[in-house]
Amino acid sequence: RGALAMCADESEAAAIIAHEMAHVIRKHGVQELSKRKVHIKADDAFAELEEETGAKSADEADLDDLVHKTYESIVAPRLFAYELEADRFAAVLLAQAGYDPFGLVRISQKVARIPKDKPGLFDPGYMSPDHLSERAKATEEFVRAHYAETTNGPRMRERFVERTSGLR
Repeated sequence: RGALAMCADESEAAAIIAHEMAHVIRKHGVQELSKRKVHIKADDAFAELEEETGAKSADEADLDDLVHKTYESIVAPRLFAYELEADRFAAVLLAQAGYDPFGLVRISQKVARIPKDKPGLFDPGYMSPDHLSERAKATEEFVRAHYAETTNGPRMRERFVERTSGLR
């Protein structure tokens, strides 16, 4: 509902859906799962050990949190690359479906403003505010390079507002 509430028109909602479809089509989740096999096995082993020995101490929990954050910071560039690829792929999907590909630019810019407009809503551990801005800029550059604003597809604002009025 939060993502839907951010959308001003159907092309922006379609952009969110196209972006998520792109992750599935490009198999980003499968790729990431494959790359994290060792990490997952280690997590499972430590969970089993914890089950046998009892709850973690505060120091162990802090250390576990530090290790997790360090690991996530190491893989962040790979996750960022997935996001950029999904954005590019989504722009193509939008245009092929007849939607305004600039809907992706508009929604990316809105997402990039979340940390400033609503601190605490977006997990900075997943993607930093700088990465969100960089992603919005890269998306805009890609869409402008491949699609002319004068030939963009429909936004369908009226239909979107009518059909989502009870949901937003």
